[in-house]
Amino acid sequence: MRRDNSRRLAQYKPRKELDNATLTCRFVIPSDEICPTAPADVRLHFPLGLWVRGGDRLPQLTARSIAVTGNRNATEQAITRTHAFAAAVAEAGRTVTATLAYGVDSTAHRAAAQVGGVTLAVLPCGLTVPTRTTPPSC
Repeated sequence: MRRDNSRRLAQYKPRKELDNATLTCRFVIPSDEICPTAPADVRLHFPLGLWVRGGDRLPQLTARSIAVTGNRNATEQAITRTHAFAAAVAEAGRTVTATLAYGVDSTAHRAAAQVGGVTLAVLPCGLTVPTRTTPPSC
């Protein structure tokens, strides 16, 4: 038998967290109409589901999305290049997709927003409270 010696699991209230999540987000599974389709080489590793906010446009956003990701501790040159690249992607009518991490990823979101483009944030941690890796400006 395993024990929760840290008592961290005792503090976890999955029903309450799920209820709160469903107030602002929808859980989408692969058979749902709005779920993005995965390429054949990714389908076997596709998650069981995705928490989605603003899912009414998800198929259109993912169909034309380009992922922009990189170092959190990026050099000034990397930030400059990322900004130019993401702005060009957004101006071309594509969705800039990235995490909300510091550095390259958050720069991509800001660049797209500055030119009136659309971005899609992918959060690998789910709907938990943002961690210190999430920049406060995003």
